[in-house]
Amino acid sequence: GTVLSTETAQRAVDSGAKFLVAPNLNEKVAEFCCKNNLAYFPGALTPTEIEKAWGSGATMVKVFPASQMGPNYFKILKGPFDHIKLMAVGGVGPQNIPDYFSSGASAVALGGSIFSPSRMADREYLAIQKEIEEFMFAVNKIYSNIGERDLANHSS
Repeated sequence: GTVLSTETAQRAVDSGAKFLVAPNLNEKVAEFCCKNNLAYFPGALTPTEIEKAWGSGATMVKVFPASQMGPNYFKILKGPFDHIKLMAVGGVGPQNIPDYFSSGASAVALGGSIFSPSRMADREYLAIQKEIEEFMFAVNKIYSNIGERDLANHSS
């Protein structure tokens, strides 16, 4: 979900969260994650934001909204930031997953387009399940082509 404060982070941990996701970098949340050995995926868009998020100890940087820049943006970012693990979020779907991976994204993720409040309120569970399955199929189809060095790991 969207973790914007240490209070929300603590509630997430108390509920069993093993990782935290945010649309932005909050340095206090980053510190909280480091102290509690939690994976942290802060959002960033510009090169400066991406480098700052990675430097805060992020497990991977969530490039959000990825669709605003497109897959080629990841290729451009990997030039100076080849060591930073990037996750494409926002506007990512089965049709463009291969483009994001081939352009340098280490991961892709679903968000509000699938789990919108209106879809949840309307109980569109079968449609949501179908979209998740299509997303997973697209990821699994190309997953074997991802090299070991692309996995989220600061040490590589």
